[in-house]
Amino acid sequence: MAYASRVIEGDLEMQDAAEAKTAAVRTVAAEALRVSGAVLKTAARPLLVATLGLLVVWLIGRVMETVHNSTVFDMTLTYWFGMAVFILLTFWVIGSGSIALEAFRKARDTRLAAVSWLFFAVLVILLLAGFNGYRIAAAGMFAAIDRSAEFSEMATFLLFKFHALNPLLAVHLAVTKLMGMEWGLEALAPFVWRWNTLFAFFIWSVAYGIVLLMQKDKRGIKGVHLFFAAFGLLGLIVLKSVATPTPGVMVVIQAAATLMIVLQVLLAYAVLRVVADRGGEEAPKSDWSRVPSAAKERAVKKPFLGLPPPALRLALALFLVVPVLADLQSQFATAASSGPIARQIAANADGAADAFVTVASVSVRSGPATGDEVLAVLSKGTRVQVLEKKNDWVHIGANRWVPEKFLSPLGTK
Repeated sequence: MAYASRVIEGDLEMQDAAEAKTAAVRTVAAEALRVSGAVLKTAARPLLVATLGLLVVWLIGRVMETVHNSTVFDMTLTYWFGMAVFILLTFWVIGSGSIALEAFRKARDTRLAAVSWLFFAVLVILLLAGFNGYRIAAAGMFAAIDRSAEFSEMATFLLFKFHALNPLLAVHLAVTKLMGMEWGLEALAPFVWRWNTLFAFFIWSVAYGIVLLMQKDKRGIKGVHLFFAAFGLLGLIVLKSVATPTPGVMVVIQAAATLMIVLQVLLAYAVLRVVADRGGEEAPKSDWSRVPSAAKERAVKKPFLGLPPPALRLALALFLVVPVLADLQSQFATAASSGPIARQIAANADGAADAFVTVASVSVRSGPATGDEVLAVLSKGTRVQVLEKKNDWVHIGANRWVPEKFLSPLGTK
């Protein structure tokens, strides 16, 4: 019995020691998470500034590449540059999320704040769903700057066919026309919105603008929206009564309608955010007999608590930050896939009788046309095996094509 008792006591001691060790590990892990969260919250703003700075550098480099037809970011530099940006962006999202969650708990009306965050989440989901449209628009604008008419028209076609509501549609058309490129109206005709659709939309916009203007805050931008809605509706009536609008005019009107839709969504978001900030209460009426000083007004004014970013920041992100980020993501994806594809292509060419070598950096595409998807970029001197020739293109592997002019027989160059 004594022996059994000692065994049981030993087992209990071991169990207690294991539990104590587990508790210590949990405590250390919790403390590490707490410290990490505090560090990320403190570093959220510097991380954002660093990310925006890198995106500015990327934009300048890409514009210089396009204008001077040179390479600023090779595939290796593009990969590590993109990796740095996305890591910084991830840490910023975590830190900002921690700050937002902490502020949300102090919101005056958590239910209204939750609704505003839900609206913001829907906008983010829509942005992610249409992110490919940003990639197409960014590529099209760079093509227009480079005066590559075929790429520019292809981007315009893809935007009208698959991403007609993308905010960059109008920006892409403006850049294309500014650089003297054509829109390819014949190919766009089947995808341009019909007259009745545009007419109904501008009627809705006028009614929507009047309803928004009835609320007393942010009347400046609401007045601008209502003015353009009324101007668009009047313009449609005049155009329809004078003559049949040309396809070019319809394209411009559709681009304007796209901007109007984006503005309306942002205005609805801003109104909901203001309502959440007030806690569902009506704004107090002004007492003209008492005019508070500016210092007193700042002291009495309640700050926004637990609410998503303002509509102006979203607008700046949609038109300035996200397009550059989309271009970086597109180039980063190509850089990430280039290494393995280039090694496989070179391995297939080893010992082949019909081996060639690239005489310059060349894009590997999924088909024998410049409009096909870019799968990778081969550096100068990469060996390839020619399997088939089609027009001016060479088949070098499964769904992999390169222009013939960038290849030379192995040993020649």
